[in-house]
Amino acid sequence: MFSIAKRITSGVVAGAVVIGTLAVYPNITGRKNVANAAKLNDEGYTAVDGYNVTIDTTGTVNYKTVLGRSIAYGIVADSWTQNNHAETNFAVNTYTGTGHKLEPDLAGTAPLSFIVGNITGTKEQGLSFGTETYAHIIGSSETTKYNIYTSQSIKDNYYTVPSTENGFSYTSGDNYYIWQDGRDDDGTLQAGVPQINVLYDAGTLSSVNTMINNAKSKSVNLSSKPSTIDITKYENTHSSSLSINSYIIDLDVDEYENAVVYIDVPYGSLLGEILRDYEAGYTGTIKLLKRSSTVVVFNFSDEQWTKVNPRGPMVKPVDKNIDPTFTDDDGFLSIDTDKEKVTNDRNKTVEEEIVEKVIWNMPHATTGTIQSAGGSFLFTAENANIKVEGGTSCGYLVVNGHFENNGCEWHFLNGTRNAYLYFSGVKAFTKSFDDTYTSAGGDKELYEDNTVSFNAGDFTFLLYNADVSESGVYTTNGEAIDSADVDASGRFEFHELSGLTPGVTYHYIIKEAANTINGITNSDGEIDIEVVVGEDSTTGELIYTISSYKYLTAADKAAGTVEAFRTNDSVRAQELNFYFGKVFNLIDTGSLIVEKVVEGDTTDPNYSSSTEYKVEISFDKTGIYSLTLPNSNTAVRTEFEAGKAKTYSILAGEQIKIEQIPVDVVYTVSEKDLTSAQSSAGYAKDTIINATGTIAKDTASKATVKNTYTQNTTDNGKIVLTKTIKGPVTNEDLSLGVNGIQFDVYEGNSTTSIWSHKLGETSYFTKGTDASGNTTYTAQITGLDTTKTYKVVESKHLVEGYDVVVTYSIGGASS
Repeated sequence: MFSIAKRITSGVVAGAVVIGTLAVYPNITGRKNVANAAKLNDEGYTAVDGYNVTIDTTGTVNYKTVLGRSIAYGIVADSWTQNNHAETNFAVNTYTGTGHKLEPDLAGTAPLSFIVGNITGTKEQGLSFGTETYAHIIGSSETTKYNIYTSQSIKDNYYTVPSTENGFSYTSGDNYYIWQDGRDDDGTLQAGVPQINVLYDAGTLSSVNTMINNAKSKSVNLSSKPSTIDITKYENTHSSSLSINSYIIDLDVDEYENAVVYIDVPYGSLLGEILRDYEAGYTGTIKLLKRSSTVVVFNFSDEQWTKVNPRGPMVKPVDKNIDPTFTDDDGFLSIDTDKEKVTNDRNKTVEEEIVEKVIWNMPHATTGTIQSAGGSFLFTAENANIKVEGGTSCGYLVVNGHFENNGCEWHFLNGTRNAYLYFSGVKAFTKSFDDTYTSAGGDKELYEDNTVSFNAGDFTFLLYNADVSESGVYTTNGEAIDSADVDASGRFEFHELSGLTPGVTYHYIIKEAANTINGITNSDGEIDIEVVVGEDSTTGELIYTISSYKYLTAADKAAGTVEAFRTNDSVRAQELNFYFGKVFNLIDTGSLIVEKVVEGDTTDPNYSSSTEYKVEISFDKTGIYSLTLPNSNTAVRTEFEAGKAKTYSILAGEQIKIEQIPVDVVYTVSEKDLTSAQSSAGYAKDTIINATGTIAKDTASKATVKNTYTQNTTDNGKIVLTKTIKGPVTNEDLSLGVNGIQFDVYEGNSTTSIWSHKLGETSYFTKGTDASGNTTYTAQITGLDTTKTYKVVESKHLVEGYDVVVTYSIGGASS
């Protein structure tokens, strides 16, 4: 359990708060393992007949994490037709009134918000609030506020505040699409009639679709969870005690305390029959025997569930004393609610034990009828058409389509609703805190790596109250007041902060708890947060102005000179959820160096160091790594697809360097076959040292690709040609002029020379003097085939006063 934090004092006015209304906060691991529990294996309490079941804790999945901002509204839908009295608020794109009044009298005195993009129906059938306000019911003169966010057109043209003389009574002929009947039957104006504020805010209006989309996303996530209970096996085991009108699910299991139990309802099961056909006229309902802390999720993941009719459940929390006047003879609590919220705890008990602990997830249901049911309901199929009939229902309802209540009511019980603020973020990963870029919006961003695989609950964040020194340094004050586990997508949400008081400034720190994921370095950075609480004088809603400072590492913060990586400066929270964006962990990485080595007869004149080789590099996991090619000082972010090699050119003595490779990634290096010309010239593939290996943290793995060069024994013939001119040479015309002495070499009987140079070409002929003082010119013609014959021809040598002597050898033999 987390400790209750006290009010703190720091260099500025500050406050500390406790977390929201969820009663139980589990251990910070987010999941727990149920291993070899006898009851779990004998009677159907098993995930896909497995012996080890990983269970989400209620800190990971609960009605608040599922609903998000929808928690502030009883009904969220694209459209709602109010065909009967209702006691709820709502957020819809289109509202159709049919002459029935709206009296959200069960939801307390805190300001209550409504979102209505458009109102249809006659003016007499518009959005009308009745006399029975919460304040009126309890006989108080305190006035609550109803804040109605609607279109500019309705705000400007269809609503006029009635005069004091006429009170709030509706008069035929007035153009009131939104009106308040605040008088008793005798015409007396009631005390405590809510103050209605009609407001226009485009962002608020658009949030209806945002809330529906959030529900769709959460519905997909819930549907992916394996069933904690095998209902088919459970029904077979308990067939003697289960019937269509008496169906009890026994969840009184130690391992389910503080845990989420997923029940995937089989389409053809007895439980499925109860929840499939409203018109069948069943008289019974589902009953849950469980611990108070257990959250139950009914998943209807089979695509056959195009029609679902939720009913119940009745709940008996075995570890909690419930007022027996609230229950049946067997101690099961029903969803019945009434208007005596202050004088007894029935509604509060229904809210805490049923509405907050039961989630109905229906991703495929395009039709459905809710009958005397409670909980959080997600109807996320496109254009769903959902009704409430056969008895009042209560809780939170999100419909991706149309909703109507026919002959019965919808009750909203959340008395605290939008008075709370909560923080959220998302887990992200990077290979380097120094590897940044500038976004299109001008912000500094880290390159993110999306290849890390993890499960819901693998990472946990902690929220602390903070003290702030006069110099602005944040330090934690006491133990963590809340924890938040990531879901499968990496998102995490803390519970609401209750007790926030206008005029007070609060400080918090968010840190990450230690994780045990191999290859991930736990983040020691933090987010420092300041919340200044104000109050809107018109709506009575709390205003949160937030400043925050995100440090990537503890060293950055400790240095005192390092600017926070991300800063929010006095930003007003537009929603109850303040989202801090991505919180990065550092991926443990290593590197790979691929080098080329050529051994053998490399001193042979025919060996070329510029010979180009082709190497292939692949990895067993897809990733974006930092690649530096030979003769380049620039690293390039390069994506490698798992199992698919990339080919690069490399010369002898060069290296290819690949960095930012996650640990445990397996690399493979190979060399492509040499060309036929390379092979015939004496080059050959050899071995690759460390051709495959596993990347280790902060280690440079090296793969050495070896080749050999062998002097070609066939092409090692040569001619050593020496030209001797007796006596000193004084006439340079012999070597450079038009008549200069020239030698040509021909293969066999060919008339095309393969070598042709004059004595004066010093790069080919070496000039010297022999012992007799004669001038010599020597050249070597190499790479000749010893199996062939060659002819050496001297031209332009008939110079007056000189005799000709030619000496040469092939393969070292004189001729």
